[in-house]
Amino acid sequence: YNLSAPGDGGLQEAQVALSSANILALSATPITLVPAPAAGKIIAVERIIGKFVRTATAYANGGALEFRYTNGSGAKVTADMAATTITGAEGTAYSSVAGVTTELVPVAAALIITNATAPFISGTGTAQFTTLYKIVTP
Repeated sequence: YNLSAPGDGGLQEAQVALSSANILALSATPITLVPAPAAGKIIAVERIIGKFVRTATAYANGGALEFRYTNGSGAKVTADMAATTITGAEGTAYSSVAGVTTELVPVAAALIITNATAPFISGTGTAQFTTLYKIVTP
């Protein structure tokens, strides 16, 4: 990455809150965590941290949380967060995943969260995601 271009390379933070409705629809409707950067630039993810506030009305089913470029079929940019971070017992839980350490072909696209493998059902909790990232010119 060329980190010397003006405005490039500094660590940035984005926070996105998910309502219960967002969590229930996440499989069909991915949520943008970081919007697409300007043309010719990419999002390089350092870390994503999730805070999950689970209520007595627990979520059921649901697949792992995935972080990808573009949409539910874009390249993964981190490891998955287990579905149990959403479906667990009442209380607050945290999970953190780092950017991939293997080869990744970055694209000039938004960063999204989805649980494309299976939707969650029922449940009334919320979540907040903090993304640490850099916008760089490859």
